[in-house]
Amino acid sequence: MSAAYDQEVITAIYAAFTNDTDLSAAVSGGLWNPDAPQGTDMPYGIYFIVSDVPDRWNAGSAQAESILVQFNYYTTGANTVLTDIFNKHCAVFDEWNDDGTYGDFRMELERKAGPLREPETKILSINMDFRVWLVGPS
Repeated sequence: MSAAYDQEVITAIYAAFTNDTDLSAAVSGGLWNPDAPQGTDMPYGIYFIVSDVPDRWNAGSAQAESILVQFNYYTTGANTVLTDIFNKHCAVFDEWNDDGTYGDFRMELERKAGPLREPETKILSINMDFRVWLVGPS
């Protein structure tokens, strides 16, 4: 996968986020790549490509490549705020088979951690890893 493909994934994620009114309303501070600006209102999220070295799988005559994207959401609110964000995020992205609107790939939840509260700042976070697949000729 190339830097151009990485950018396509990043752009597609942001477009899907902003086009979903439920998720974007729940994450009022926005979704940022790779970091949120200092002082961003909560709740907010960040996302970034964990590794752009693709995993490759052969399936018949097609080769599937995947990369890992991590999403982190933060709030000073209650656990229920992050539970709501998690559910809305998964409604948009988990098992997302894009029809070409944002790109030619699909996404699925691989791992979730949290919610966890940072003792000093009292900021609550949830972390999710999503596998992003692109299928093309081998």
